[in-house]
Amino acid sequence: IHDLKFFMLMLTVFVLAFGVPTYSLVYGVEKFTWHLPRAIINLAYWQIFGELEALDEIEKNYEISGYVMFILLIAYMTVASVLLISLLIAMFRYNSQMFRM
Repeated sequence: IHDLKFFMLMLTVFVLAFGVPTYSLVYGVEKFTWHLPRAIINLAYWQIFGELEALDEIEKNYEISGYVMFILLIAYMTVASVLLISLLIAMFRYNSQMFRM
């Protein structure tokens, strides 16, 4: 359970670190509502799994964000899908080895 808490913390950090700048670059400045954090997390979380509906919005606002959004998206999807899953596998493998001893 301890390792899963650490993994969820790391996942939350990655999702928020990507979601906030992405949302602000795509949608611009918006007045704060309680739906805004949910929209930010929703946008970033589903992009881990390859849901790229936000690319339409990125293309509409291309003059504002330029290549920054595409570079940010590539880096985020690489880190989230490859490194975080590798981290999860390594942590549980280490625990299973410690369990056997």
